[in-house]
Amino acid sequence: MNRRIVYLAAVVALAMSSTGGNAQDLAVDDNHHDWTGIYAGAQIGFSRITEDYSARGQLRARGREASVPASGSNSGNAFLFGGHVGGLYQTGSFVFGAEGRFDWGKHSNDRDDCSDCTAISLKWLGAAIAKLGFANDRWLVYGSVGAAFGRLDLDVHPDFASTADAYVKSHRGIAYGGGISYALSERWTLTADYLRYDMRKASYQIKNAQVTISGEPVSLDLRGKQDPTFDTFSVRASYRFAP
Repeated sequence: MNRRIVYLAAVVALAMSSTGGNAQDLAVDDNHHDWTGIYAGAQIGFSRITEDYSARGQLRARGREASVPASGSNSGNAFLFGGHVGGLYQTGSFVFGAEGRFDWGKHSNDRDDCSDCTAISLKWLGAAIAKLGFANDRWLVYGSVGAAFGRLDLDVHPDFASTADAYVKSHRGIAYGGGISYALSERWTLTADYLRYDMRKASYQIKNAQVTISGEPVSLDLRGKQDPTFDTFSVRASYRFAP
């Protein structure tokens, strides 16, 4: 009988010791954030826009025509807001994944005269990017690279008549950048993000624009190319769904 009691006490002590060890392990796991999962959220920020352009146009006045080459650069700002969705997988301290994002924006160009009579006007930007990062518990530092695309219109100077026919095609490019994320909880994450959109050779055209030169009305047709880049900075809030 005494042997059975001693044996039973030993079994209970061993079970309690094992349970205590598992509890400690669980506590450690609870303090370690896992970045694996599908997430979605929203962002808000701004973009600094720079563009180099080259063009060749035809001026018509009093029945005569003249060829007009032009080149230069513009810059401006845009307010951005949008959304994103993606997925991450963590192995050790390394985190990798993919993300799609979409931003709407309103462009404001830095110019006050007709020395730069056209400028790219931002409507929206999108990107499909791959991400690779390094995690330290609730902190994640990452880099990103992928494909960029957007809707860009041609902003014509007010000195041109409103009847001018102007357009620029939607076009593509590359996107690259990085950021830092902090997990506020197991589900919510706050991120400071930078992404550069490098668009290549946006073709544009203006037809039948009316502009006054030296007090004389002149008709202008213009065709050219612009290379816009968008440096975007945003603050993002993301919700991670259960893996």
